[in-house]
Amino acid sequence: MFANRKIEDFLENVSSSEPTPGGGTVAALLAALSSSLVSMVYDITSNKSMFLNLDKSVKSEILLAQDRIGNITRLFLKLMEDDAVAFNKVMKAYKLPKSNVDEISFRNNKIQDSYKEALYIPLQTLRESYKLYDYIYLACLYGNKNAITDVGVAALSLQSAIEGAALNVKINAKYIEDREYVSLIIYECNETIKNGRDKRDDILKKVQMELEC
Repeated sequence: MFANRKIEDFLENVSSSEPTPGGGTVAALLAALSSSLVSMVYDITSNKSMFLNLDKSVKSEILLAQDRIGNITRLFLKLMEDDAVAFNKVMKAYKLPKSNVDEISFRNNKIQDSYKEALYIPLQTLRESYKLYDYIYLACLYGNKNAITDVGVAALSLQSAIEGAALNVKINAKYIEDREYVSLIIYECNETIKNGRDKRDDILKKVQMELEC
């Protein structure tokens, strides 16, 4: 599993001539890094005296987010693996025999199915990443201000994850014959990118305000 490898080993795998791990896996990793940073901000917020001065509902919201963020990070780690597995299925489908009509038909169906799976994994990364903005925004508003730059890096990493995942959705979508389905997915990706940029910029604006001397 990628999650169990040393950073040096993972980077060596990415930089090799092998097709996996590729951009989809890296996009999921960026999302995992973003959620890990947010988790850290929550941790160094909830154990400080200033936390006690927050409104009761805000404290509950932070503690609930803190409890959930670990599962979110683990989901992104799983998506890193799933992306590589899905793309390997695409390559395996192309290697199926095609010496007669039945084999060709079976091979084409397998290729279509594998591309849909390969599209769905980064689509999950995109969707789950976008949800993470709510956690980052909460950390931006109420988190320990000594970690405000970590909030900014989390937002930047998350948007890169979203846009990287969208690219991987689109490259797989090119080969899917159901164009109505593809059109809906591409629209969702483009809207998520646009809305994500707005959220990122709003967070970064608040981060910059905290950094002004």
